[in-house]
Amino acid sequence: MAFRLRSSVDQWFKHIGPKKEGALKTKFDLFYLCLLLGFADGKPEKPGNAPEFVNAFISEYQGSQNIIIGLLILAELSRQGIKATEKESVRQVFNNYVDTKSPTNLSSNGEAKINEYASRGFDILCKEITTVPYDEADFLRQYISVASRLVDSSDNWTN
Repeated sequence: MAFRLRSSVDQWFKHIGPKKEGALKTKFDLFYLCLLLGFADGKPEKPGNAPEFVNAFISEYQGSQNIIIGLLILAELSRQGIKATEKESVRQVFNNYVDTKSPTNLSSNGEAKINEYASRGFDILCKEITTVPYDEADFLRQYISVASRLVDSSDNWTN
């Protein structure tokens, strides 16, 4: 399964990425931006019949792979109402989503769930930024504003 994005993501981002120059060089960059918004929102959403675009973390993200997986675990603990002190429940979530023998270090459940968070993040982008972006810098400013509002309004990411 690995990483999937709906085809509409390509259409929405077509003017700003992925491009060799700029911040959005790879399709995984687009996936990551969507994923972070999905994590901030805390509500995964099935991506439907989204095609796979890569079967492992690309080299530029391998150094962040464990952090991304950790964010998935935190998002799921929060969504399921599990406190970090509930060791057995935390272990169950971890075991459900992590598989150190797979190329992504995620189980098939983990890959599916991370794709659901990215799908939700894309829906948030389309709702909050109502016009298709044409300028990368303008888009990134708008993105930061959307992400900040989501994090600030969420109980998931506060102490």
